[in-house]
Amino acid sequence: MIERARLVHPYSKKDYFYFVAENNHRKGYVIEKDKNGDAVALEKEPPTAEELKAIDAENIARLNMTRLDFVNCLEKLGVSWAAIKALMAANPEVEKQLEMCSNVWRGNALLDAMLPLVNNTLNLNITPADLDEAFIQVCGYERIYQGGEE
Repeated sequence: MIERARLVHPYSKKDYFYFVAENNHRKGYVIEKDKNGDAVALEKEPPTAEELKAIDAENIARLNMTRLDFVNCLEKLGVSWAAIKALMAANPEVEKQLEMCSNVWRGNALLDAMLPLVNNTLNLNITPADLDEAFIQVCGYERIYQGGEE
């Protein structure tokens, strides 16, 4: 963090109030007190690309959609309703998840675990990134990390 302002101890409550109002409320700096009792306004350093990617991954994992939206997304990815029903019949856990849930969460590990089965059975090549993008589109999520793919 980068120091942007300092209020040297001793100071009055009024001076501290104004210091916090100006530096925290108006400028968004973090206010901390050092070992001498000075109030210090610190600006957070911008997050790194890796931190932004991690935030995006956490946020995408929290995205959810209705079962119908999920089925529609699968159909857009090439998985027909008949194939979905066949997968459900052959895999009780998939059937349980789709029948008993109200929403499908992107962070559900079963989604990624089922991709090889779906891809092999239907001769498709759906990736976890494809599922991410489907959830992003349906939920209207705007990525925080705007860098290119690596």
